[in-house]
Amino acid sequence: MFAHPAGLLAYVVLCLRFLVVVVRRIGVTLSVAASLDSASAITRSRSALAVGLVLLVSVLGSAAEDVGTTSADPAPQPAKTAAPEPEPEPEPVAAPAAEAGIGGTVNDDQFDFVVTAVEPAVETVGESILAEEAQGQFVIVRITVTNVGDEARTLDSSSQYLYDAEGRKYETSSAIFTLPDFDKAFLENVNPGNTVTDAPLLYDVPDGFVPASIELHDSLFSGGVTVALTP
Repeated sequence: MFAHPAGLLAYVVLCLRFLVVVVRRIGVTLSVAASLDSASAITRSRSALAVGLVLLVSVLGSAAEDVGTTSADPAPQPAKTAAPEPEPEPEPVAAPAAEAGIGGTVNDDQFDFVVTAVEPAVETVGESILAEEAQGQFVIVRITVTNVGDEARTLDSSSQYLYDAEGRKYETSSAIFTLPDFDKAFLENVNPGNTVTDAPLLYDVPDGFVPASIELHDSLFSGGVTVALTP
């Protein structure tokens, strides 16, 4: 009925004042009736008094109910925010399974590959004005390639990928042009039955890098074959 207790209190006070006025008038009426000895006047006055008392009880009961309801209403609680669920950690990527090790022969389509050496890491390659400095360090992997197919095939150094133990993939470096025998592995056309010996593959890798395996390809879109570079 009332949104605020102060409004309810003002309403009760107003009703009480009204009832006081009614009771006073009833008292006056009773006094006059008594002096005139009018039974009907006394009866009407008593009825008015009864109605006033009933009204007073009703008002007080309603006020008590409103006060109870107002006090019983719980204070609004702030909405609970669910804690964000932690994101799952990415699963480590496994390097391709190796089919051979250094010195072993593997095949991808028309090419047979043999990894002949993994040279110690260096910070620069090339000489004089052709020298190139690595972002981290340079690693050279040397391979021997034989065309066992029935048509010519191009050996492309950019299609050969180096991996570390965590499965991270590294592409060859453009600094290969500073090597004296870069042409063995850069778009070298190999006829059927011919072999390219100790072709260099150059990689720019982080300091402390340990090569785990190398993925060798007959061409850009071939399936590839993997050679382990560690025991």
